[in-house]
Amino acid sequence: MLAQHRLLPLLGSRLAAVVIPPEAFAAALDRALRDAETRAFVLEAQGAHVLGALERAGIAALALKGPTLARSLYGEPAMRLSDDIDVLVPAESLPGAISALEGEGYRVLGANVGLPELHYTLVRQRLPRVELHWRIHWYENAFSRDMLRRSSGAPRRPALLDDLAALLLYYARDGFVGLRLAADVATWIDLHGAELPDGALAHHMQGYPQLGRATAAAAAAVERLTGARTRRLTGGGAPDRRVAIAERLSDWTGWRDPNQVRANIALIDGLLAPDGGGGDFVRRQLVYKADAGGPGARAVVRRAAHALRYCSRFAIALWAIRRGRSLTPQPELPGA
Repeated sequence: MLAQHRLLPLLGSRLAAVVIPPEAFAAALDRALRDAETRAFVLEAQGAHVLGALERAGIAALALKGPTLARSLYGEPAMRLSDDIDVLVPAESLPGAISALEGEGYRVLGANVGLPELHYTLVRQRLPRVELHWRIHWYENAFSRDMLRRSSGAPRRPALLDDLAALLLYYARDGFVGLRLAADVATWIDLHGAELPDGALAHHMQGYPQLGRATAAAAAAVERLTGARTRRLTGGGAPDRRVAIAERLSDWTGWRDPNQVRANIALIDGLLAPDGGGGDFVRRQLVYKADAGGPGARAVVRRAAHALRYCSRFAIALWAIRRGRSLTPQPELPGA
């Protein structure tokens, strides 16, 4: 289970520090740590190279997640597994950033016309891919820009409350599935929470009302799962109904039917959308992407069937909540 959640190096190491693990567990942990250290070395080195190329091109760039976050939270980049290099740049700098990285041997996957939903993906043979972001969440255009502007240091790091807000937004965007992002937020609270007064994050985020539901629901989900006192920083109080339902859809196991998990993530997206954001939600989650824009009756049928399947799974999830049923069943482990 730890390996599935990509937490074997972090939580496995903590378990091994307090108990004598079985031999097979210790061997698996040792392999995982060696692999994580090698991966972190490559990601950190190439990430620094990417950031350097962007800075040389005169483009402000901020590393997101990855080894930089692992060092700040856990003191060791191998403690948080990553596969790619996430970088935030200003929206208007995307063309220049792509050109700078193409000069380093990267190429863009797909067309690079206009603004993508979140990021462009760039690849280079035998090296980690780069996800070049202009924002970190669907329902914001200004927060990421301001987070980058408020960042400082070399390499850049976000301001304290921007850092927490970003972690909560990653968790909300991923539909509250799994443990890794919740562990990141809980660790951040352990490190910095005592420094902050009640409502600090809510006050900080007043200029971004479209993100209010996402941060509130993520804080509630983390607190219920880990015990970290996150809700006090988002203002506490009774959440609105949409936030409460989204938080109850959180599924730390990710052990359900994969189609239902995807539908729950989509439903959480819709529940946390700002007022007036329903059109974006429908376009992103309910439009069948495989033949979007394609002509013909078959395409129309496929799109209608796709939307109907998702809506039926939305109904299943909401029915389960109404009946008080658990959405996070315990997995069946070997020998249990």
